[in-house]
Amino acid sequence: MHILGISATVSIPVLQIFSDPELAPFLQENYWPIFIGNGTNIATSQYGLDLHLLDLTYRMPTRVDDHDED
Repeated sequence: MHILGISATVSIPVLQIFSDPELAPFLQENYWPIFIGNGTNIATSQYGLDLHLLDLTYRMPTRVDDHDED
């Protein structure tokens, strides 16, 4: 079986997050939020002093015809 998925990392300047009252709590010390859904996840963390990272992963559902070849 093949597991197909997509992953991406997005970086956002910390100053932009500080200026948004809904996003500013993500910059609390020792606070690394992780959101998990059905086949998806998002993990956030600060990277150095200037950037905040969002790691996005999506696992595509297995298809009926999905199989390994010998």
